[in-house]
Amino acid sequence: MPEALSPDAEEYLSWLAVEKGRSRNTLAAYRRDIATYEAWVSAEWSALEVHAGRAADARSLARAIVAEVLAHHRRWRVFRASLRALVAADPVARRFYHRQRRRQLRWLASLRAVAGRPARSPEEDFLLVCSVERVCDAAADGELAALDLSAREVRCHLEDLVRAHLAGART
Repeated sequence: MPEALSPDAEEYLSWLAVEKGRSRNTLAAYRRDIATYEAWVSAEWSALEVHAGRAADARSLARAIVAEVLAHHRRWRVFRASLRALVAADPVARRFYHRQRRRQLRWLASLRAVAGRPARSPEEDFLLVCSVERVCDAAADGELAALDLSAREVRCHLEDLVRAHLAGART
């Protein structure tokens, strides 16, 4: 029996079948890929939520977020590259992806609210999310090493950026 997917994913598969006329085998392959993506998103979110619940302060939470996202991006490096290409090329995939991005922005806002920290604009949160993701992609793809940059130093700066953002400091 096929794996249960989110309503957004089912909408995308339906669009592929009806609008694009994709074959049964192609749809089955897409279903597997989408199930992998949804598992990836769920695993990342579950891990981040565990860290958020355990962190004693903004510094330890920032360290945990950066370590988790970096490990996740390394583990799923090839998949992330394919995802970025698909999102750039396909409007339905892009809508699905944007729903996940909105979830990230709400999560950041809720972290600050629970900690009693000042609110940030969604634009500031967006810049942080994109910065963390891009740096983690670069590290996973070997870009830091290719540029003779210290992965440790970059990770420390990224942790500082996340910590300052979560603590409400303006950078």
